[in-house]
Amino acid sequence: MTFKAAGIYNLDSGFDLNYQLQGIELQNYLNDYSQLSEKVSGSLALNGKLLGKLEALKLNFALESKDLIYDEMAVKIKENEFEYSLQEGNLAIKDFSFNFASGLYQLKGDFFNLNTSPQSELELE
Repeated sequence: MTFKAAGIYNLDSGFDLNYQLQGIELQNYLNDYSQLSEKVSGSLALNGKLLGKLEALKLNFALESKDLIYDEMAVKIKENEFEYSLQEGNLAIKDFSFNFASGLYQLKGDFFNLNTSPQSELELE
């Protein structure tokens, strides 16, 4: 896995940092889920920005897939945009489009209270 970042920190506005995380091998993170890890292969890359003051940090990012397979079927991540608020523990899925099993799907919604009792409101089309 490789991580690259570049940007600035301003006392008034906080962070404005671009980052890239590449080579996220999914099987390395599914050790506790053996049935799932047997069905998943491939890797992800994450490109985004860290923005804001320390007390209000947000991570904006998009995902890319490489050779992503689930249950012997290809998954191709298309347009996507996420925003994670560190202090609130909320993940907004603004757009997550992907091809899977001859279909095009779009997921939108929110995961919230991730720091305490995780909940979600999601819409899949």
